[in-house]
Amino acid sequence: MNTTLIRKILKNTDYPHPAGTAEEHVCADYLLGVCRTYCENAHIEHFRIPAARPLSGELYVDGRRIACRAFASSEDADVAGDLYFLHEYDRLSLEGCRGRIVIADGYPFHFQYEDIVHAGALALINYSGDAFGNGTSIEDRRHVTRPEKHVRKIPAVTIHARDALYLFTHESRKAVLKIRAGKTEAESGNIVMDFPGKSGRFILCTAHYDSISGSHGSYDNMSGCLALLDLAEKIREKADELRCGLRIVLTSCEELGGEGVQEYTLRHADEMKNCVLNVNVDMLGAMGAFRAVCEAGPEAAEYLKRWGERRGVPMKVTEDVYSGDSDHLADGGIPAISFTRFTTYMKTVAPFHDEADTPSILSIPVLAADMDAVSSFTAELAVLENLPFTGCITEKMREKLDVFLGRKREKEENG
Repeated sequence: MNTTLIRKILKNTDYPHPAGTAEEHVCADYLLGVCRTYCENAHIEHFRIPAARPLSGELYVDGRRIACRAFASSEDADVAGDLYFLHEYDRLSLEGCRGRIVIADGYPFHFQYEDIVHAGALALINYSGDAFGNGTSIEDRRHVTRPEKHVRKIPAVTIHARDALYLFTHESRKAVLKIRAGKTEAESGNIVMDFPGKSGRFILCTAHYDSISGSHGSYDNMSGCLALLDLAEKIREKADELRCGLRIVLTSCEELGGEGVQEYTLRHADEMKNCVLNVNVDMLGAMGAFRAVCEAGPEAAEYLKRWGERRGVPMKVTEDVYSGDSDHLADGGIPAISFTRFTTYMKTVAPFHDEADTPSILSIPVLAADMDAVSSFTAELAVLENLPFTGCITEKMREKLDVFLGRKREKEENG
């Protein structure tokens, strides 16, 4: 894919497009038009999702109104109480939650949320963004426990990190929280291109196109979508040579917990029996190292290392869980490889889930090189009779998935 087209696609999708919104539908229709230049059978598979738009939250601390967003799964609530800053999840720290409105560092996942609830917290406040940046957007978030656990919900909102720091440094004491929740649904959709292979087996290639509220989502993750469009361009003229088919799915609702890819696998359950690998692409072209996160076993990881060396592609390969569409597929038994580019300092130079996530933070030459690496790797696999490695979900990876998906505490994993 030439750089002129890369810039054009980034420009034409340079606006927030959260799942279930009118902006998402505009973005999906535009991408569908691009997909149809490569694949005549490209189409959108629509599905319904709970809509968070009617939710409203009001937070007052010591009489000062603090901008907030209610968690998507919140219900009507009126709560008042003392504030408590929770920085750790040890027994003594959790004891301070009882009967208070808790401000928790970061985003409490799974057991952390459950511990806050069981400790007797009245409500939860968490924060997003950069306290010292110029952005003001607040992430849409939802309760993070697994539904089958039936953990009691408490009122929960997200505020900006700048306000959280203000409350901390000004020794704020009293909070009043009001949430009004409306129940409705919205429509979203996955964009699908199917290039069948002679063997009947296929590689499922995924990249999500939805953004969070406020973010334009150029890095996270129109960049990943571009890699799969580049793949479609590469194989368009030689689709009849494919031994292993390629199913390219630009997913929605990844930012809502992977609902899009889960909807796809449920709808295509019988076909998924023939899926031999997931190639997932999420965030390319920014500062940082090019990485392959492998949830497909040691043979796959070793092959990736050798492939990178052979092709002259610097690439850090790790065997770990990747937070995105691939973790849901790996949990369902599909070996997965996620390609990404990031740095440990990413929030300062490669921000995601942030208003700064626009085409301006991307290097087009780096993005083009990343796209070519992903698409070339995948295209090479598709013309082979069999994968050149045994893809599997190891017992160690299943344990990691249990921890990541909140089925098991990490301390239990470590014995």
